Amino acid sequence: MGRGGYTDEALGSGRFQVSYYTNKLTGVETQHELLLYRIAQVAVDHGYDKFGISRTVRTFGGRAFQSEQATVQMARSTETLVGAHWYLASKVLAEYGPKFNHQD
Repeated sequence: MGRGGYTDEALGSGRFQVSYYTNKLTGVETQHELLLYRIAQVAVDHGYDKFGISRTVRTFGGRAFQSEQATVQMARSTETLVGAHWYLASKVLAEYGPKFNHQD
């Protein structure tokens, strides 16, 4: 993963683990935005409208890379949500799409 990228894994019951890897030159805020953008893509790809992040972990791999990993609960618009801060996938895609779309 020296050049960056992402992974995502379905954990069951609408839960996913999504990670985004970047080089050390990428700022922490930009990396978090890339992670949110990827989570929104995963949500839409699996038929969900919104998501909540229950846990994030940042990792620094020496001088070469850094990663941010999130455990995410996805939901459809008809579902009532409690707990974590919830994001609308369409809003995240609209906000960060113009900034990151060229990286897909």
